[in-house]
Amino acid sequence: MHNSFKIICMSPFATPYEDASDEKITKKAKTGPAKTRARILAAAHEVVARDGAQNATIRNIAKEAKVSPGLVIQHFETKALLILEIYHESNRPSGIDLQKYFDQFDCPIDLIMGMAEGHLRRNLKHAELTRQVLASSWTWTKKDEAAYVKRLTKMAGHMSNALMTKFYPDQEFLVVTATYTIISAYAGVLRRGLQQQWPVETYLNVMRPSLTVIMRGLEAQVEDAKIEAAKKTIAAE
Repeated sequence: MHNSFKIICMSPFATPYEDASDEKITKKAKTGPAKTRARILAAAHEVVARDGAQNATIRNIAKEAKVSPGLVIQHFETKALLILEIYHESNRPSGIDLQKYFDQFDCPIDLIMGMAEGHLRRNLKHAELTRQVLASSWTWTKKDEAAYVKRLTKMAGHMSNALMTKFYPDQEFLVVTATYTIISAYAGVLRRGLQQQWPVETYLNVMRPSLTVIMRGLEAQVEDAKIEAAKKTIAAE
């Protein structure tokens, strides 16, 4: 199971919450359509930082990238998906970071807090972009939302695999359910903190009680599941 966790964390970058080394990404960006895509992403980052997500347009981004608006749409379809992409490009975790958390912590809550802090520091590296993405999420279409959920599933997968590998083998349903609850709590604290311009320490102090409650609930449910499994085994004998 430990090996499967490593494979997931170190897999080549295909979507924003999968992982790859910066070297592989840089090599890919040097050729063909990937080079154009990278240039559009860089231009979008500049335009959003300068004008804000609401005022950024496909036309302005195309002008900044020195490409046609049609080419921007060909690569990213909508402005919302493009903004979401530059957000994830700025905040994606590396497999090395995830493996570091996996190796470092010996209790579930410390592992989750370590991973949460890692995500938080990436989110705050471009805090205004993160805030604008969260704000624009209120106006996403179903298609935009579906793209976000796909990426969210990748993030949840990393956490779930870490927890199942090290602490809760054979408890996939309970662990995945708890992981999505953790991510929801994280997003709520992140949104509030961005509005108040909290330092990292405040985020972590606010997050810890909620994440601790979730993890204690998970541990209790896992124990209940073990007891039920033992009862069924005894009854079958």
